[in-house]
Amino acid sequence: MIRTIVILMAMRDEAAPVVAALGATPVAVPPNRPHEWFAAERAGARVIVAVNGVDPRFDVDSVGPEPAVLNAAAVIHAHRPDLMVSAGTAGGWTARGGAIGKVYLSYPHVVRHDRRIQIEGMHEFAIGRYPVVPMRRVAAEIDAELGVVTTGGSLDETEEDIELMASLDARAKEMEAAAVAYVCEMEHVPFVALKAITDLADAPHPAADQFLENLHTASAQLTVHLLALVDRVAGAELDELD
Repeated sequence: MIRTIVILMAMRDEAAPVVAALGATPVAVPPNRPHEWFAAERAGARVIVAVNGVDPRFDVDSVGPEPAVLNAAAVIHAHRPDLMVSAGTAGGWTARGGAIGKVYLSYPHVVRHDRRIQIEGMHEFAIGRYPVVPMRRVAAEIDAELGVVTTGGSLDETEEDIELMASLDARAKEMEAAAVAYVCEMEHVPFVALKAITDLADAPHPAADQFLENLHTASAQLTVHLLALVDRVAGAELDELD
């Protein structure tokens, strides 16, 4: 039964409306870590919002796979969640049905699109195809689209990235989900990703400009869908969600 839910997020601006809506309050983090954790009770479950935090050298949000791995490992060891949700904003594609503010729930897996290892046997390892909790029923109930979420270390993409993402049928492109899923697979923690679209890779405007312009809109949609997800899965068994 799902009694403890961790929502892992990279950016403070994405997390702030979620923390406020939950009425969550700060809780302790391990020493020498920049993470910011908040806890609340909702729908009979304990909810931890785990934000990667501010990079101590560069004074910016700690986005990307490496901070996400550290945060995920630490919060799992501290709180042993029954479900981990990688939540945040992402890029999408108009050609694949994407739109600003549209929300995707990961299915049937999350992948990586920028790890190219040309050694026999390493290609599938590089892509990952990390498992997610199947939530087709939940997606319909909270009005989220199902789709492959893909992770890379950059806001933009190379031509090789574009080709690989198309071959993987990716619907949302971001910077943390597969890294979190990797930790969850190792720790046997059920995982899912929920992502709201801020920018469209096949639109004429630069991704960074779209992201900044649409962050508020996408974060608002993300918050609504996250709360609906928590309300739906709290107290449920995993096999009731698909």
